[in-house]
Amino acid sequence: CTSNASMYFDNEQLRCPSEVRSIYVQIIMGLYVIIVNIIILNLIIALFSSAIKANEQQTEELWHRLFMSFTCEHSILLFMMPPLLSFLLSQNEKNRRYPF
Repeated sequence: CTSNASMYFDNEQLRCPSEVRSIYVQIIMGLYVIIVNIIILNLIIALFSSAIKANEQQTEELWHRLFMSFTCEHSILLFMMPPLLSFLLSQNEKNRRYPF
């Protein structure tokens, strides 16, 4: 490498980097790395937040289904007399459909 302008303009040799430019390059690279890390961290947080919201929605839907099946099952059982209740329970276990 050379600092002679005529040599590097004629493409004979490469230009040597100056110390001032190398300091600027290091500062700019440091800022670039910090900004990229902040952006990537924000993207990861957004992805996890989206995954958690989807999981909470599925959990809530499952809870509503189970609550409804529990309510329907016990609304039928409350009106039966005790001798018929055991027969109904045995039939209900055979025909039970789980929502999941």
